[in-house]
Amino acid sequence: MTPAELDELRASLGTSQELVDAYDPVKAVYKVGRKWSYQCLDGQDHQGQWETKREAISMAGQHWAMKRDQLRHPESYTDLVRVRAREVIRRAEELRAHRYISETEAYRIAHQEQNERIAKLV
Repeated sequence: MTPAELDELRASLGTSQELVDAYDPVKAVYKVGRKWSYQCLDGQDHQGQWETKREAISMAGQHWAMKRDQLRHPESYTDLVRVRAREVIRRAEELRAHRYISETEAYRIAHQEQNERIAKLV
């Protein structure tokens, strides 16, 4: 895989070196009533809750380790075909919402835009 393709995978996973470096599992933990939870790398609250602070810190540490691994080996977590297909679907839905065109026409335009973007990468 080329570096540009790996960067595309990392972007789809929401990982970057800056986010991984700035994340501190201990500081990410907070109390919810009588239980504990943590804030994810992307800044959103995790849905899980744990009985002890130690458990929450452990889970935040596992989350951080997984994101660090995603940064190093993004191809192990997703593939380029899936990422690009999701991008085409998202763009086609966006086109249909803002323009009154058929679904077929929206997908044709979305594929064409993506092919042009990929051609610039190569």
